[in-house]
Amino acid sequence: MVALTVGVEQIEYEPEQFSALIYWLEKPSVVVMLFASEKMVITGCTTKNTATEALEIAVSKVLDA
Repeated sequence: MVALTVGVEQIEYEPEQFSALIYWLEKPSVVVMLFASEKMVITGCTTKNTATEALEIAVSKVLDA
């Protein structure tokens, strides 16, 4: 369901190769990896504020799904 709310052009999910759903955010320009264990990894941040902004966006998208 996350794929439908986020948009398929911004995600990649191939569980045979990697166990996380990969979500590319455009603004801020970061990558969020969502795992089935409900853990999240945010990469590509240069500041704590960028990470916080990406976290808020990703969580809101997941909760909307």
